Amino acid sequence: MLKAIAQIRRDCGQRDAANPFPVITGTLAGAINAAAPACSDDDFDAAVGCLCEVWENFHAEQVYRSDSIGVIRTGARWLTMMSIGWLMARFHRAKPRTLLDNTHLEALLTPLVSTERLHQMMREGHLQALPVSAPSYG
Repeated sequence: MLKAIAQIRRDCGQRDAANPFPVITGTLAGAINAAAPACSDDDFDAAVGCLCEVWENFHAEQVYRSDSIGVIRTGARWLTMMSIGWLMARFHRAKPRTLLDNTHLEALLTPLVSTERLHQMMREGHLQALPVSAPSYG
């Protein structure tokens, strides 16, 4: 949808590069789609292009560590907690939060979503608000 909006703006001769929306919102994965253009509100087309590039070339390995060692490591933590977890309950670091290791997601999102840039866009008046909702995400 964002790609279509960017194209319509270009087709209508819109010369202003800034985001046309003072408030952008998103839920779950849509929060990423909202936050990425919000962080680059001064160049809407470039932000949408970058976001499209990520989603058009997306692979599960960019989110989850799905190699054998990663799955075995996470599985072992789950098995330990299910079998003798009551003994280890005081060790909070030992508690697995997800079935698959999703630490790769940070490397995918860091170039797209910059909180420093978001604050700058708000200070400069390119954006008024970015309400997002992502329940159950750590």
